[in-house]
Amino acid sequence: MILQAIPYAVVAVLVVAAFWESKTGRLPNWLVLIPFALFFIFAGFTTDKAPLFWQIGFAATVFIFGIILFMGQIVGPGAVKLAAGAALFAPLGQFWLLFLAFIIAVVATIVGTGVLRQMVGSDDSQWYVLTKRVIPMSVVIGGTALLSALLT
Repeated sequence: MILQAIPYAVVAVLVVAAFWESKTGRLPNWLVLIPFALFFIFAGFTTDKAPLFWQIGFAATVFIFGIILFMGQIVGPGAVKLAAGAALFAPLGQFWLLFLAFIIAVVATIVGTGVLRQMVGSDDSQWYVLTKRVIPMSVVIGGTALLSALLT
């Protein structure tokens, strides 16, 4: 029973991260490291450990790609860690579907935040995403992870 609940706990963490980043513009380490801790709990309760190595490899690939994006100043360090943590729970057989969902989520978030800024954005807003021209990547990562959780 606990094994089935852990991916949904990760989605809950990603929802909190999306709100946190939208409000403050930052993702604290304690928050982005929760998916890693949940993965270790998941690994402890799983009897077949072989698929977990593929998940770790996939997460490492996401992390390396994220580091490249970070070096290009495209994403922040919190988003890199959050994406790698979420990748630990992505079904490998659904890679292309999740990649397409990620691209759609990026476009939707860009459009959505732009529209939101036009409607209610101001320099004195208490929401970071409404005062700066940034894209909250945790929203994109969380949306993709939610789809991932629904596919498993």
